[in-house]
Amino acid sequence: MAATANPLIEAVGNHLAGSRPDLPPFHPLALRLQEMLREDDYDIDDVVGLISNDQALAGEILKVANSPLFCGLNKVATIQDATIRLGSREVTNLVMLTTQQKNYRARHPLVAGQMYRLWKHAMSCAAGARLLAGMSGHWELEQEAFMGGLFHDIGKLLVLRACDEVLAASPELEVSPQQIVEIADELHVEQGSLLMAQWNMPEPYQAVVREHHLEEFDSRNRTLLAVRLANLLCRKLGVGMHREPLLDPSISEEALSLGVQQNDLDALESKIEDAMSMVA
Repeated sequence: MAATANPLIEAVGNHLAGSRPDLPPFHPLALRLQEMLREDDYDIDDVVGLISNDQALAGEILKVANSPLFCGLNKVATIQDATIRLGSREVTNLVMLTTQQKNYRARHPLVAGQMYRLWKHAMSCAAGARLLAGMSGHWELEQEAFMGGLFHDIGKLLVLRACDEVLAASPELEVSPQQIVEIADELHVEQGSLLMAQWNMPEPYQAVVREHHLEEFDSRNRTLLAVRLANLLCRKLGVGMHREPLLDPSISEEALSLGVQQNDLDALESKIEDAMSMVA
């Protein structure tokens, strides 16, 4: 990493190069569900029973399931309702989303604030990319797009956790919200790529982490296109660590390549805004 005058960036870079923050990849329940769904003869009752055994987690899943990003006009009241209405794979996505939330916490108040923004961004990009995959006719990629959206900024999560640990060890370091955002922006692609390789994640997800900010990217990769377009929508709406209200995602290469229309993007923007109001 190039030398810099900012002592916090230097300290975080050194921390990441040495004792990296502990970031567990997946909750055991999420892994168990994914394994179960790989079997052709899995039983929906087994899916419902596995989730329902953890009542606190089941309650959180129902909250997300009833958000505008996932639910239709009728609310779901039980995990069984959610599984019947949304399907086992969608509910497994919700388990993955909900169990990842616990990683987005910090002790330092400024880092905690950025963690909250990053969590909203991850949730919106995951759901948005899934919906965009379906809107563009690539229903077979919905789950892959969801996971890509959830993990595209995983490097920022790692960097923010490193910031939190550095500031806990060196409270004399001065920090501002803007500095934290700059550090996350500068380091997250490299750190995210290293982490995805360490977790041995499938190549489609590694490609999303590597290429979600590149000016030149593979426009044939529909999962990457869906995540990039969801990311643009979130940046336009200010869902996350950045807000660019003048962005027009409808004229982006991503929207054109996916064949997504303006009315589809307007509807998705509305869903994201409504969902973020519920989160707030």
